[in-house]
Parts: sequence; C-alpha cells; structure tokens
Amino acid sequence: MMAGMVDNITLVKDCKPPPQFYKAKEKPFEYKGCIYSPKFNNGQIVRYEGQIKNIRLFMYPEKVYLLNSLHKFHKGNNYSDFTKSELRAAIEAIVKKIEYGCNVSTDAANAIYSLQSYKGKDYQPMAKNGIRYGAACEFAQYRIKGYNKPFQVNREDNQINLQ
Repeated sequence: MMAGMVDNITLVKDCKPPPQFYKAKEKPFEYKGCIYSPKFNNGQIVRYEGQIKNIRLFMYPEKVYLLNSLHKFHKGNNYSDFTKSELRAAIEAIVKKIEYGCNVSTDAANAIYSLQSYKGKDYQPMAKNGIRYGAACEFAQYRIKGYNKPFQVNREDNQINLQ
C-alpha cells in the first residue's frame, strides 16, 4: 500500500524582527539559540538567514520565513515512512501557536452576543475603542473566539470570523 507524504513547508509570519536584527550592522547575531547571518545581493543586505537542523529561517524587516522538509527535520531523512503522529510531533516542535478559522456571512452583531459560554466557561468581550466587536473564551491549551472582522479592520462587510 502507498502512503501519502508531507514534505516541504513554507510558513510566513508578518512581524517586526527582534532588536538584534537592527543592531547587527551587517554582522551575524544570535536570537533564541539560532545564529542569523547576513545575505547580500549587489552589496546590499537582503535578509538574515538562520537554521535549526534542516529548517531554514529567513528574516526580513517585515517578515520571517520558515521553510524546508518537516520529514527531514523530525527524522533526519526524507526517504523513510513518515506517520501522521510524526508529522504532528514535527509541527508541534516548530509551531507553538496555530489558528484555524472561518468567515460566516451573518448579522455579526447578533452572532457575537449569542456567544455565551463554552464547556462551562463564559465568553469574555473583545472591544475596540470601547465598542464590543467579539467574544473569546480562554482555556489552558487554546482560545476560541468569534468576532466581527470587518469592524476590526474598518470594512462594511456583514460577517463573523470564528476561530
């Protein structure tokens, strides 16, 4: 029987780099146990690169990229079997937080107020400029929330984002 395989990944995070990025002045720097080295193109720095096992990290002024083989990261090779539980372990070793969500076209204001409790825990309001636009319920390992994404980003759509 043939099994499917997940191999290469690319994760992109829009974020500001750590202060070391700006202080490096074209020299390598250390951040969270990883050494980042400058990469140049025509004499100009285009990014800093680091590596954890085979996973490559590219740090730019506005983004961080993480890419390469999860299979090789977890097992040291990418030719052996790679089970679903091994895939999960590899992802959990790299990704500490992941959000799943969907957008639902509905009356967002009414939907938000219908979020009362989950597993015996009350939803807490999410507010922007004193206006409630969502509700969230926190647990030790996860957080669930429903919110009016168009309100949050100043758009007119009528939908709720559930995560």
